Amino acid sequence: MEESTIESFEYWRAYKGNCTNINEAFDAFNLSYSLYNKLYKEIALYMESKGEVSISAKNAFPEAKGAIDYVVGFVGSKRLRQLFENDSACKASVESFIRIIENQEFNIKLSTARAVPDRKSDLELLEKLKSSNPNIAVKGIFEFIYAIRCNIVHGEKTRAEVQLDVLCPVILLLTKVIPVIYYKLERLENSN
Repeated sequence: MEESTIESFEYWRAYKGNCTNINEAFDAFNLSYSLYNKLYKEIALYMESKGEVSISAKNAFPEAKGAIDYVVGFVGSKRLRQLFENDSACKASVESFIRIIENQEFNIKLSTARAVPDRKSDLELLEKLKSSNPNIAVKGIFEFIYAIRCNIVHGEKTRAEVQLDVLCPVILLLTKVIPVIYYKLERLENSN
């Protein structure tokens, strides 16, 4: 693992942040997602070393694929589903994703550079989240998280306390999955 990933994990573990107000929530999200981003790139390098994926140096890193497919493939959909279902706070977070889309509390998927709400894509994401297939459901959870990342990074949003309803569940799930990824990468590195 790169030294910067190890340092980022240690800093994140000491800080993590919280969701007591919108500014702290944005800070916690940015810190957690930044580390998550480093980890899924580490996963891609590991998978490439095993011949499981091919990352072209000529093209941009496939962010969505890394954030969703590589993470789920590396950790395993059954392990992730178990992690999310056996923890009541995680389960409530996933249920909040479903409620948010069903009730149109937030537009999750946006299309075009003008960030136009894409209800059809939101409904497709909702179906994934509700799927009984662990692979589809877990990929839906990570797709939701990635969409929030895209909205924050690429959107022009003002901060409002109501955004805590979407940020806090995302932060909680990242807080649960980051150590699982990190320690698995560490074990694999130490076994070589």
